[in-house]
Amino acid sequence: MKKSLLLLSGVVLLVLAVPGFSAGRIEPISAAPGFELTDFSGKKIVLSKLPAGGLPARIAQAGKSAFIIVNTLYLFEEAKEKVAGLSTPDQGRGLFVEKIDPFFGKKAVYGNNVGTEELLSLRPDVVVMKDFQAPALEKPLAAIGVPLLALNLENPDSFYKEVLTLGRLFGNEERAQSIVAWYRNKMAGIEKAVASSGAATLPRVLLLYYSVKDGITTFSVPPLTWIQTDMVRKGGGDPVWKGMKLENQWTKVGLEQIAAWDPEVVLLVSYREPAEVITEVMKKDAVWQSISAVKNGMLYPFPGDFHSWDQPDPRWILGYIWVSEVLKNRGKPVTLEFMEQPVREFYSFAYGMGTEAFNAVISPKLTGLSN
Repeated sequence: MKKSLLLLSGVVLLVLAVPGFSAGRIEPISAAPGFELTDFSGKKIVLSKLPAGGLPARIAQAGKSAFIIVNTLYLFEEAKEKVAGLSTPDQGRGLFVEKIDPFFGKKAVYGNNVGTEELLSLRPDVVVMKDFQAPALEKPLAAIGVPLLALNLENPDSFYKEVLTLGRLFGNEERAQSIVAWYRNKMAGIEKAVASSGAATLPRVLLLYYSVKDGITTFSVPPLTWIQTDMVRKGGGDPVWKGMKLENQWTKVGLEQIAAWDPEVVLLVSYREPAEVITEVMKKDAVWQSISAVKNGMLYPFPGDFHSWDQPDPRWILGYIWVSEVLKNRGKPVTLEFMEQPVREFYSFAYGMGTEAFNAVISPKLTGLSN
C-alpha cells in the first residue's frame, strides 16, 4: 500500500510538470512559433524549418525586375553572405552588385524564368521576388516547402515598410530603421524646398519612356500610382498625362497627343540607350521643335548610372532630388557638379562606398548630367 502511494505521488508530480497543466486543468500545448515575415500585402510568411531562434541563412531572389529586389537586399551588409542566388539584375549597363559583393562569383546567377528545381538546389530558407511575379511561383514553392516573400517597393511608403521587413529577415533591424530614417529625411528636405518655392502655378511636365522594339520607336507614360509620377508631383510639377486613360503599365502615347499637351518640361527616360543621345536627336527633329519644352530648352534626359534613377530601385531618392532641382531651376541644366555630393552621399550610406570605389565604379557610369 505504501509503495502504491509513492507511485501515485510520482505520477502527480510528473503531471504538474507538464507544460499546459495548471490549476487542475490541462491547457492545449501550442507549437513553437516559426520565424515570421510580412509580405507587401500584409500576409504572414512563416519560415518553419529554421532552428529555434535562428535566422534565415540562405536567401534566393527570383523573377523579373531583379535589380529592384537585389539592390534593395544589398542595402544590408548581410546580403553578401546570405544571398545564394539571383536572377540577372542587369539593364544593359553592367552588373552593379558584382562591384560591391566580394562573394558574387560564388553565387548562382540565372534567368528571369528560373524554375523550382533550380531554386530548390540552392537550399534556400526563403525566396524573395517582386509582387507581380509571385503568383506564378507561390504554389510550386509551397509544394516543396520553400516560403516566398513578395515585395512591392513601388513607392516610398512601400519601400519604408518593406525595408523594415528585410531588417527582420537579415536580423539587423537597427540598420533597417536607419535606412528608413535617412530616406525620410531626404524626402522631407525635398518637400520643404518645393513648398517654400512659392510658385503660383506648377509647371506642366511630361515624363516619357523611350523604347525601340523591332525597329519601332515608342514613347510611353507611367501609371499615376507609379513612382515616376510621384517624382513629378513631389518635385513640384503637374503631370500632363493625369487625365489620360492609363494601363497598369507604361501606356504608349503618340506625337499628336504630346503636341496637344504641349508640356513646358519633358523628362526623357531610356533604359537601354543613353537618354542624352536620344534627347539630342529629338532637339533636331522639326516635330519636336514645335513642342514648348524643346523650343525653350527644357527637354532633359533622366540621369542614372548602372540604372536610371526614375525606377523603384534604391536610387529612387536621387531621382526625386534631380526632378525637384530641374523644376526649381527650369531652363538651366542640373549639373554633375551639383549632383555629385548627393550621389556620393547616397553610395556611401547605401552601400558603404568610399571615394576610391566611387571614382572607379560609379563616376564612369554617370549619365544625363551636364558638366
